[in-house]
Amino acid sequence: MRARVVRFTAAFQTLLLLATLVVPALAAATEITTDLWIYRDGDTVTVTGIDFGFSEAVDFVTTDPDGLVVDVGTASSDEAGGVVYAFILHATVAGIYDVVATG
Repeated sequence: MRARVVRFTAAFQTLLLLATLVVPALAAATEITTDLWIYRDGDTVTVTGIDFGFSEAVDFVTTDPDGLVVDVGTASSDEAGGVVYAFILHATVAGIYDVVATG
């Protein structure tokens, strides 16, 4: 009986080790960046993204520092998972604006 418990424990530990190595690779995170750090009212903001799915529809939502939505749009990713989305910023409040891309 004790030998079975030891084998089960060793097998379970091996499975957990493999899971910690494999699962993060399967859940690769996407990434988006903008072309500039500082924008003024009326500037064109270009957002680029990587690691999206092949020909995936990616939704972009931009909010101002008060949490109000200032832009919404969609772009399709290319065969490599890259996406580019551009919009004209109508800045109503000074501060940090957030862009979220969901694919």
